[in-house]
Amino acid sequence: MAQTEYPLKDGRTLVISRPQKGDAAEMIEYLKRVGGETDYLLMDENGIPGLTVEAEARFLEQNLTLTAGGVFCVHIGGELAATFSIEPHPRERMKHIARLGITVLKKYWHIGAGSAIMQFILDFSRETNTLKSLWLEVRADNVRAIALYERFGFRTLGSYTNAVCVNGAYFDQLAMERLL
Repeated sequence: MAQTEYPLKDGRTLVISRPQKGDAAEMIEYLKRVGGETDYLLMDENGIPGLTVEAEARFLEQNLTLTAGGVFCVHIGGELAATFSIEPHPRERMKHIARLGITVLKKYWHIGAGSAIMQFILDFSRETNTLKSLWLEVRADNVRAIALYERFGFRTLGSYTNAVCVNGAYFDQLAMERLL
Protein backbone atom coordinates (compact mmCIF):
# COMPACT_ATOMS: atom_id res chain seq x y z
CA MET A 1 0.00 0.00 0.00
CA ALA A 2 1.34 3.40 -0.95
CA GLN A 3 1.00 6.34 1.38
CA THR A 4 -2.27 8.24 1.30
CA GLU A 5 -2.31 11.96 2.08
CA TYR A 6 -5.09 14.24 3.30
CA PRO A 7 -4.96 18.01 3.87
CA LEU A 8 -5.81 19.20 7.39
CA LYS A 9 -7.61 22.33 8.57
CA ASP A 10 -4.35 23.88 9.80
CA GLY A 11 -2.59 23.49 6.43
CA ARG A 12 -0.52 20.46 7.37
CA THR A 13 -0.77 17.11 5.64
CA LEU A 14 -1.83 13.84 7.27
CA VAL A 15 -0.07 10.77 5.85
CA ILE A 16 -1.50 7.26 6.26
CA SER A 17 0.70 4.20 5.72
CA ARG A 18 1.32 0.68 7.01
CA PRO A 19 3.81 0.49 9.86
CA GLN A 20 6.93 -1.58 9.20
CA LYS A 21 8.52 -4.00 11.68
CA GLY A 22 11.20 -1.38 12.34
CA ASP A 23 8.45 0.88 13.72
CA ALA A 24 7.69 -1.49 16.63
CA ALA A 25 9.37 0.55 19.40
CA GLU A 26 7.76 3.78 18.19
CA MET A 27 4.33 2.09 18.08
CA ILE A 28 4.70 0.81 21.65
CA GLU A 29 5.75 4.24 22.93
CA TYR A 30 2.85 5.82 21.04
CA LEU A 31 0.35 3.46 22.72
CA LYS A 32 1.69 4.47 26.13
CA ARG A 33 1.51 8.15 25.26
CA VAL A 34 -2.01 8.10 23.81
CA GLY A 35 -3.23 5.81 26.60
CA GLY A 36 -2.04 8.33 29.17
CA GLU A 37 -3.80 11.27 27.50
CA THR A 38 -7.43 10.19 27.80
CA ASP A 39 -9.60 7.80 29.78
CA TYR A 40 -11.74 7.06 26.71
CA LEU A 41 -9.38 4.30 25.54
CA LEU A 42 -9.16 0.74 26.83
CA MET A 43 -5.50 1.27 27.77
CA ASP A 44 -3.71 3.68 30.03
CA GLU A 45 -0.21 5.14 30.23
CA ASN A 46 1.15 1.58 30.39
CA GLY A 47 -0.02 0.89 26.84
CA ILE A 48 -0.51 -2.85 26.32
CA PRO A 49 1.15 -4.56 29.31
CA GLY A 50 3.65 -7.24 28.36
CA LEU A 51 3.94 -6.17 24.72
CA THR A 52 7.59 -6.45 23.68
CA VAL A 53 9.33 -4.79 20.76
CA GLU A 54 10.02 -8.24 19.30
CA ALA A 55 6.36 -9.30 19.50
CA GLU A 56 5.20 -6.00 18.02
CA ALA A 57 7.74 -6.32 15.19
CA ARG A 58 6.43 -9.81 14.35
CA PHE A 59 2.85 -8.50 14.46
CA LEU A 60 3.68 -5.57 12.17
CA GLU A 61 5.47 -7.86 9.72
CA GLN A 62 2.39 -10.12 9.53
CA ASN A 63 0.21 -7.02 9.22
CA LEU A 64 1.89 -6.17 5.91
CA THR A 65 0.43 -9.33 4.34
CA LEU A 66 -3.20 -8.41 5.10
CA THR A 67 -5.31 -7.11 2.21
CA ALA A 68 -8.80 -6.62 3.70
CA GLY A 69 -7.66 -4.83 6.85
CA GLY A 70 -4.81 -4.35 9.25
CA VAL A 71 -3.12 -1.71 11.37
CA PHE A 72 -2.29 1.70 9.92
CA CYS A 73 -0.23 4.59 11.21
CA VAL A 74 -0.82 8.28 10.69
CA HIS A 75 1.97 10.84 10.60
CA ILE A 76 1.62 14.61 10.74
CA GLY A 77 4.80 16.62 10.29
CA GLY A 78 6.84 13.45 10.70
CA GLU A 79 5.31 12.60 14.10
CA LEU A 80 3.26 9.47 14.73
CA ALA A 81 -0.05 11.22 15.44
CA ALA A 82 -2.62 8.41 15.27
CA THR A 83 -3.11 4.72 14.65
CA PHE A 84 -6.12 2.74 13.59
CA SER A 85 -7.07 -0.80 12.77
CA ILE A 86 -9.56 -2.46 10.46
CA GLU A 87 -9.96 -6.04 11.70
CA PRO A 88 -12.07 -8.36 9.52
CA HIS A 89 -13.75 -11.18 11.41
CA PRO A 90 -11.62 -14.34 11.23
CA ARG A 91 -14.53 -16.71 10.57
CA GLU A 92 -15.57 -17.38 6.99
CA ARG A 93 -19.27 -16.67 7.57
CA MET A 94 -18.48 -13.28 9.10
CA LYS A 95 -15.43 -12.17 7.08
CA HIS A 96 -17.57 -9.40 5.56
CA ILE A 97 -17.59 -7.59 8.93
CA ALA A 98 -14.65 -5.62 10.32
CA ARG A 99 -14.14 -4.08 13.75
CA LEU A 100 -12.51 -0.65 13.93
CA GLY A 101 -10.18 0.82 16.53
CA ILE A 102 -8.91 4.41 16.36
CA THR A 103 -6.55 6.45 18.53
CA VAL A 104 -5.38 10.04 17.97
CA LEU A 105 -2.95 12.03 20.10
CA LYS A 106 -4.73 14.90 21.84
CA LYS A 107 -2.62 17.59 20.17
CA TYR A 108 -4.10 16.49 16.82
CA TRP A 109 -7.76 16.75 17.86
CA HIS A 110 -9.89 19.46 16.16
CA ILE A 111 -7.81 19.73 12.95
CA GLY A 112 -9.62 17.14 10.83
CA ALA A 113 -7.43 14.11 11.59
CA GLY A 114 -10.40 12.00 12.72
CA SER A 115 -12.38 12.91 9.61
CA ALA A 116 -9.45 12.06 7.32
CA ILE A 117 -9.01 8.71 9.05
CA MET A 118 -12.73 7.92 8.78
CA GLN A 119 -12.74 8.81 5.08
CA PHE A 120 -9.74 6.56 4.49
CA ILE A 121 -11.40 3.70 6.41
CA LEU A 122 -14.58 3.95 4.33
CA ASP A 123 -12.68 4.18 1.02
CA PHE A 124 -10.31 1.33 1.91
CA SER A 125 -13.14 -0.89 3.17
CA ARG A 126 -15.20 -0.39 0.01
CA GLU A 127 -12.17 -1.16 -2.18
CA THR A 128 -11.69 -4.57 -0.51
CA ASN A 129 -14.88 -5.81 -2.23
CA THR A 130 -15.17 -8.09 0.81
CA LEU A 131 -16.26 -5.86 3.68
CA LYS A 132 -19.94 -5.03 3.93
CA SER A 133 -20.22 -3.77 7.51
CA LEU A 134 -17.98 -1.90 9.96
CA TRP A 135 -18.43 -2.22 13.71
CA LEU A 136 -16.94 -0.21 16.54
CA GLU A 137 -17.42 0.39 20.22
CA VAL A 138 -17.14 3.75 21.92
CA ARG A 139 -17.67 4.95 25.46
CA ALA A 140 -21.18 6.37 25.72
CA ASP A 141 -19.90 9.66 27.19
CA ASN A 142 -17.38 10.28 24.39
CA VAL A 143 -19.74 12.67 22.60
CA ARG A 144 -17.15 14.07 20.16
CA ALA A 145 -16.16 10.63 18.90
CA ILE A 146 -19.81 9.60 18.61
CA ALA A 147 -20.56 12.76 16.61
CA LEU A 148 -17.67 11.94 14.25
CA TYR A 149 -18.91 8.39 13.73
CA GLU A 150 -22.49 9.56 13.15
CA ARG A 151 -21.26 12.13 10.62
CA PHE A 152 -19.74 9.22 8.68
CA GLY A 153 -22.95 7.21 8.73
CA PHE A 154 -22.53 5.01 11.80
CA ARG A 155 -25.63 4.24 13.83
CA THR A 156 -25.93 3.05 17.41
CA LEU A 157 -27.11 -0.55 17.73
CA GLY A 158 -27.21 -0.70 21.51
CA SER A 159 -25.09 -0.42 24.60
CA TYR A 160 -23.18 -2.49 27.11
CA THR A 161 -23.94 -1.35 30.66
CA ASN A 162 -20.93 -0.66 32.90
CA ALA A 163 -18.61 -2.16 30.27
CA VAL A 164 -15.55 -0.07 31.11
CA CYS A 165 -14.12 0.67 34.56
CA VAL A 166 -11.68 3.58 34.91
CA ASN A 167 -10.37 4.46 38.37
CA GLY A 168 -13.37 2.78 40.02
CA ALA A 169 -15.99 4.54 37.85
CA TYR A 170 -18.09 2.49 35.40
CA PHE A 171 -19.08 3.64 31.92
CA ASP A 172 -21.42 2.27 29.30
CA GLN A 173 -20.05 1.35 25.89
CA LEU A 174 -22.04 1.89 22.68
CA ALA A 175 -21.97 -0.58 19.79
CA MET A 176 -22.10 1.22 16.44
CA GLU A 177 -22.34 -0.01 12.85
CA ARG A 178 -21.85 1.37 9.35
CA LEU A 179 -23.08 -0.57 6.34
CA LEU A 180 -21.00 -0.10 3.22
